[in-house]
Amino acid sequence: MRIIDLTHRPATIEKTVNVGLGMSENNTAMLSERIHSLIELVQTLDEQNRHLQSQNTRLKEERAQLLTTHEGTRGRVESMLTRLKALEKNL
Repeated sequence: MRIIDLTHRPATIEKTVNVGLGMSENNTAMLSERIHSLIELVQTLDEQNRHLQSQNTRLKEERAQLLTTHEGTRGRVESMLTRLKALEKNL
């Protein structure tokens, strides 16, 4: 996963400023670069979101399976305790 620093301006913008382009051309270049950075950020966040949703689904499935196993184990332990109590009474 890559995090994009939107406060950092690429060197190409600084070069454009130093060349002495007009203010509107400079603003256009900066705006264009900012839009490009935001598009990359949206794509990264979209990818992260899909990954997290997939992970969440897997974890929910695993939890359901563990709960089922836990309940089965609990039932077997309770059954054993009942049998032990019955054996204890017979002794």
